Amino acid sequence: EEEGPLDVGHVYVEGGIVGETTDEMLDARKVLAREGVVAVTVVIDELTGELLSGPDATIRGFSPMRRGIDLVAGVEDRIEDLVDDYGEPPAEGEWRHLERMIRDEISDYFWSSARRRPTVVVSLHAV
Repeated sequence: EEEGPLDVGHVYVEGGIVGETTDEMLDARKVLAREGVVAVTVVIDELTGELLSGPDATIRGFSPMRRGIDLVAGVEDRIEDLVDDYGEPPAEGEWRHLERMIRDEISDYFWSSARRRPTVVVSLHAV
C-alpha cells in the first residue's frame, strides 16, 4: 500500500456534491456562461388580464447594457406590450401559451439586440 497524496486530476464541485459532475452538466454550464440567463417575473390579474406587478427582469451572464441599449428596460417594455396586446385574461389552460409567448418574445429580443440566446425563465403568476 502506498501512502501520501494521489494525483486524481480535476475534481469539480457542483453545489454540495463533490466529484459527480457529468459532461452534460459541464456543457450546460458552458452554454449558460456563454449565452447568459434571463429571469422574468410577471403578475397578471386573472379576471381582467391586466398587468399587476412587473414585469421584473434579471439578466445574468452578460452586461445589461449593449450598444447603448438598456436590455432590462427593453425586455420589460416588450412584455408590457405583449400582455396589453393579449387583451383579456387567458382562458383555463392558456396560461402556458402566454408564458411561451413571453419566452419567445424575450428570446427574439435578445437575438436582435445582443446576438445572444440566453436561457429564459418566465415566472407567470395569475392572482
